[in-house]
Amino acid sequence: MKALLAYSFAEALGSLRRGWRATFLALLTTTAAVFVAASALLVSINLQEIFAKLGTASELTVYLRGTPTEADRERVDALLSSAAAVQSRRFIPPEEALRRFASDVPELAALSKSLGENPFPPAFEVRLRQSADAEEGDKAARALIAQLEATGVVEDVRYDRQVIDRLLAGLTTAQSAAGTLAGILVLAAVLTITSVLRLAYQTRQDEISILYLVGAPPRAIRGPFVAEGFLQALAGAVIALIGLTMAFSTFRARYGQVVVDAFGLADVQFLPWTWIVLVIVVSALLGALAGLGAAWRER
Repeated sequence: MKALLAYSFAEALGSLRRGWRATFLALLTTTAAVFVAASALLVSINLQEIFAKLGTASELTVYLRGTPTEADRERVDALLSSAAAVQSRRFIPPEEALRRFASDVPELAALSKSLGENPFPPAFEVRLRQSADAEEGDKAARALIAQLEATGVVEDVRYDRQVIDRLLAGLTTAQSAAGTLAGILVLAAVLTITSVLRLAYQTRQDEISILYLVGAPPRAIRGPFVAEGFLQALAGAVIALIGLTMAFSTFRARYGQVVVDAFGLADVQFLPWTWIVLVIVVSALLGALAGLGAAWRER
């Protein structure tokens, strides 16, 4: 077995050097496919963290109508304090809302001051209790919204869960699209390697026929092609992961803190080493299978 492996890889290396142009095409395709597939996996891992964070976020912002009296404000506050779905609440006067806006969006602070009056209404920020049953929690929140709107004091209620659900749906769609694209590119890479190796097999048809005639075992003939496919896919996977590491490092340096602050993550994660090993192993095995398919011949 050791002799067969040594012979197969030696022949494969020689073939790679001889047909370097076709090898480069297969390597380029494999690298692109693995890069996209690994990128989709990387995005998926971080999206799972974002989903977990967003899934626990459930807040209401209750905007009061006009300039409410103290009695109106206490009425809404009493309703919120008695609601079982409410975990905490905080009244935000217009002055504080304006200060927040100027701090969060400093480039528009001058515009808000130029209006001559405070455009922000008084509001309550409400954090809802986390429920083991998401559907029941959503029903309780909507029932509370209906009660608030029925008071006649409330101008509008922003339910963050509705926004989050739309965002999660968009992220899920993007995740599915990336996975589909990665699958298509991986299939294209396998077909490219198979085609390149099949061409090499055809160019050596006379040599291979003689080997069959003198009784060479099929594994000695197919072995070099399997090894060549293995090496092509392995090299493509390693190059792709190196490129992905560099791209990820650049992205995290420029935008990592923005993503962390936006979604409340501890950090933006790279692929765990177990997934890196899995990507390399699967890529190499697919390349070996492509080589086997290219050199398969019924006796």
